Amino acid sequence: MEAIFGIPEMVIHLFQHCDGFRDAIALASTCRALASIWRAHFPTLIWPLAQAEIPGFSQALMAARATKLVCDAFKANRLPPDPFPLQELTGIVRKPDLEDLKRVFGLRHFVRCVEQMYRHWDHDGNKLPSRSLHEWEYPLEWETMRDHFHTAMYRVLYVGAVLTRSYLEPLLLAPTEGPPDLLRRLNSFGDQDGGWRSDDLRYFGRFSIYDFEASDDKWEPVFGALARFLLNDIKTTAKATLYEITVDRKSPSRKLSTGEGGWLKETIYFLAAYEHMNDKLFNNHVKDPDDENLWEQDLVPPPFPDDVREVSIAMFGRFRPERISMPAKVQDASRCYLVNFPLGHYPRDNIVLPKVSPWNTDINALLHGLWSSSGCPNRRDDWTSPPPGLRFLEFFMRKFLHVGFRLDLFGSDHKHLNEDYIQWFLSENALFGDNIFSGWYQLQSILELYHTPTLSYRAIVD
Repeated sequence: MEAIFGIPEMVIHLFQHCDGFRDAIALASTCRALASIWRAHFPTLIWPLAQAEIPGFSQALMAARATKLVCDAFKANRLPPDPFPLQELTGIVRKPDLEDLKRVFGLRHFVRCVEQMYRHWDHDGNKLPSRSLHEWEYPLEWETMRDHFHTAMYRVLYVGAVLTRSYLEPLLLAPTEGPPDLLRRLNSFGDQDGGWRSDDLRYFGRFSIYDFEASDDKWEPVFGALARFLLNDIKTTAKATLYEITVDRKSPSRKLSTGEGGWLKETIYFLAAYEHMNDKLFNNHVKDPDDENLWEQDLVPPPFPDDVREVSIAMFGRFRPERISMPAKVQDASRCYLVNFPLGHYPRDNIVLPKVSPWNTDINALLHGLWSSSGCPNRRDDWTSPPPGLRFLEFFMRKFLHVGFRLDLFGSDHKHLNEDYIQWFLSENALFGDNIFSGWYQLQSILELYHTPTLSYRAIVD
């Protein structure tokens, strides 16, 4: 046995062929010599083990590293790095270490809780329809779907973390470069106390990411590098798929190549993961000390059934670092919510937040406030444009697939949104399956070939 220990390559080979982390750790704990080799070669050893054991591990690692950079920036009260070191997020460039692995385990628990809620939601709440086990025509099909589900969830997390800088930039620069008292006037729900002023709109207009109908050339410096990075990541998991898509039922179809069909499928998984992840958060609002009647202040999440775990994320659509509280036992997630607070203020009581903190601003609400009532274009061919938090995804689909959301999908009557997007698309049993394109109506009801629309504005009243 001592002769084997003298050949580290042979021992490394043994570790790499363990059935999982537990077996590898058990092997390393049998003697000092094995433990020494385990510690010395840990990054090399855990890479194949983690890929085999954790669905979507490559994407989870990128999410963990991107989130850490955002959290580090928060602690230093500075913007995340620019440019964001995208390649350094990957395990190919830098193998994971023990700290990476710990962060991945935290995100994995969060995604497992979302999965549990997606499949077994038992709480009386206004949540997207979930699919219980008995509803799957083939129970084993979820094993394949789980890979797609987890991979897409981690992409939602790392894309959100990378974009956090761009969305927070005007808020962190506001004290020195913005209109007087912008942060003080900007309430925690993303709208302006007293309405939007012309100098507010000019200030936000300086930042391309807040120009919701910018040309692709204007969005390229903001979204381009990340879009290409996401596409390259998608290519590692996409399966060749043929698909045809039309502008409408009367127009000629465009057949996507097998590669493009696979990219579109992974993009659909991303969209579905974003909607279902956001749907499972309690979205605990910041209390506004000046408004005692705001109904959101009275919302109280149901208590967790048992012990609680916490993890930091910066997800797509929210674009700020947040702390998530979740049940320590994944199965308990069926009976509660996942509660999120801005990382800038994570109380265990109801202390009022300062309204001037950029880190506490509800970015999604800010986007909605600018989009709905600022006077900037929010209609395309006289149809309500998609929510502004989806602009990166629109840019991605236009750039690489030449498709976009159906123009009437987000109409003011919510007919197509409720029927086609929520009841048909997001409630589809095969939403994360390989055969999602077999239900062609679900995709044709939300996507169409992109064309340049005529822009206009109309105030949106919820």
